[in-house]
Amino acid sequence: MAPSGLHRFALGQTGAPPITILGSISLWLALLFAGWVVLVGRVGARQERWALIESAHRAALAQCGLTGLAVASLVVALVRRDLNVAYVVDHTSRNLALPYAVAALNAGGVGSLLFGTFLLSVFARLGPRPIDRRRRVGSTVVVSAILGLAILGIVAAGHPFARLGFTPLEGEGLDPALLRVELLLEPPLLIAGFAALGSALARRLGPMVVGGSVPAWTPEWPWAGVSWLLLSAGLVVALWQAYGEAPASGGSAWETWRLAVFFAWLVCSTWLQVPRWLRTHGSVWRTLGRWQLVPAGTGLLLLAVAGVGRGLGVERQVRLKPGETRSVRSRLGGSYSLTHMGISRFETVDRFTTAATLDVRRGGKGVGFLTSERRQYLNGFGRPIREPVISVGIRHGLIEDLRVVLVESIGAEEAVYLIRINPLMSCTWGGSLLLIVAGLLGLVERGE
Repeated sequence: MAPSGLHRFALGQTGAPPITILGSISLWLALLFAGWVVLVGRVGARQERWALIESAHRAALAQCGLTGLAVASLVVALVRRDLNVAYVVDHTSRNLALPYAVAALNAGGVGSLLFGTFLLSVFARLGPRPIDRRRRVGSTVVVSAILGLAILGIVAAGHPFARLGFTPLEGEGLDPALLRVELLLEPPLLIAGFAALGSALARRLGPMVVGGSVPAWTPEWPWAGVSWLLLSAGLVVALWQAYGEAPASGGSAWETWRLAVFFAWLVCSTWLQVPRWLRTHGSVWRTLGRWQLVPAGTGLLLLAVAGVGRGLGVERQVRLKPGETRSVRSRLGGSYSLTHMGISRFETVDRFTTAATLDVRRGGKGVGFLTSERRQYLNGFGRPIREPVISVGIRHGLIEDLRVVLVESIGAEEAVYLIRINPLMSCTWGGSLLLIVAGLLGLVERGE
């Protein structure tokens, strides 16, 4: 692995830009402070030496600033397109727009983990603090232990400030699947949700680490509620993005790692609701109290799942020439007439696009045009970046959605489409909105 900026600085190779040296030094110092907090904080709490406890708190505050400095250093390197930094080369190109260059911080696992460590350290310093000093230092020790392990993982997986032996003329470019407005929001929301959940758990585990009494496993407010809200919003954005995009096969763009996020959301939901249910001896509706929106939102989501699970959806693959029409019948009644209008191809600075359009009619009435695009993104030299991205044409409806995917273009004007009729998808978005509103109300009420 290429030496980091810190290693080059230590060897007297001062040609590395100061920003990456600063980021590398900050990262290693943050690891050093994490070890200090864990050692000194635990000893101080067990022996009730308040000077050591205060030293641990100050080190934790410094650790927060250092991780923030490391994140800022990497963002500056991305914005400047410092192509001598391996992480920048892997996730940017010279023609990448500024917002996406900043978003490239979360394009790789190392950058996402670094951003998450910073948010966790911030959340650990915010919010109401326990009056009991032992419990307070215990949560600080847990957070610092997590951060120390995370920084070791960052260094082991690939140092974000590692420099190359040469400077390439162009970078590999950002993954085209990330070049969507939704994905400027999804990674920060999900990472912040995990960081808030980690902060809430650390506040509960703290007393166990320093030898104190274990508190009741009721939700730790406000961070349990903040985590639930952020994970809910992130999952909705992820679902919306996956629904509007497809791989070459025409299926869903939902990725396996999002299942881990969904599992974390379920854990957080259970943590928030079960203690309330137990306190009222199983009276579900009385337990929910002002959370009446929760069963309503959950019911709508289950209704959407039931619609798909009972086979109410329709899927057909059709091959059409210009002017040719095919009908696809819905299981809920009625049919769609789809007329292929042709294919257009055009090139912009950063991509080559192939677009196919269908004229959609239902019951003899025009519904509108649906266009699906296959976009091949290009770097600054006009070379393809990874695999093409398929944008899906969708007609949203209250009862069902019509989803059109361009699978393949044949010759100049012929196209193969994957047509999908998805019933009750509006229940998914409506139920998600109700759950997010419930989360906001829960934060305002601070969870009785």
